Amino acid sequence: MEKLLTVSEAARLLGIKTSTLYSWVSGSKKKINYVKLSARLLRFRESDLAEFVSARSVPATTFRSALRRHDITRYENKPKLDQTVNNLVRHAKRHAGLL
Repeated sequence: MEKLLTVSEAARLLGIKTSTLYSWVSGSKKKINYVKLSARLLRFRESDLAEFVSARSVPATTFRSALRRHDITRYENKPKLDQTVNNLVRHAKRHAGLL
């Protein structure tokens, strides 16, 4: 049987806070698989965490194509450039499952 990780161990492995992990498993939109041993005891399989990360990996070509789509080199004013960069970062985080 595969070793089950605690919430703290899983959060540390993913590089997130435990509160974020709890929010991912609560509510109607469960983002990550988990094992519920009792009403208040959650565990995570390493394979489920690896699958979760793998499913949200964004290839470098996607980011490059997003840069081409926005063609940030044409922008001459800094506020519009900052807005574009922020939009790209938000887009990347959304695809990585961080938003």
